[in-house]
Amino acid sequence: MPNYKQQLSAFYKKSLTRYEVFNLGLPSSQLQKYGMSNLNIIMTQGTMTKSTRKSKKNKTGHNISRQTMKNLKDYITNPEIIIKNPDKDAFILVIPKKDENGNPIVIAVHNNQKHNSVNVNEIKSIYGRTDFDTYCKREAEKGNILFINNKQQKSR
Repeated sequence: MPNYKQQLSAFYKKSLTRYEVFNLGLPSSQLQKYGMSNLNIIMTQGTMTKSTRKSKKNKTGHNISRQTMKNLKDYITNPEIIIKNPDKDAFILVIPKKDENGNPIVIAVHNNQKHNSVNVNEIKSIYGRTDFDTYCKREAEKGNILFINNKQQKSR
């Protein structure tokens, strides 16, 4: 099985098999400690496309850079902030990158999802989070912020 960076290269060359998903490996012990299932983290090509393309009239796009996507596995392993979304059994991972508008980039990972009859943790979206401070304050009030890496936050 090709590794994530090989898959990413094939995706950009338009040579990735149509239904192949990106495999980002198992969650770190840190993510498992906060409740993420010990299942492979995957992302569909549709999510990759939506995350990297620019918005157009009738298509959503988040314009996340290729460089950010190249390092995605590292960012998932070592997020700045981990937020729990109990309504969707999901985790929001804040990474130490910003989008072109200066918004912190977040990765929405849904826990223990069925994909082609296999249980996985699935990345559903990667985007720049608008109104980030208000969002974090609201999630803190709900008790959903599980982890903050203060060392990374200071370098922001």
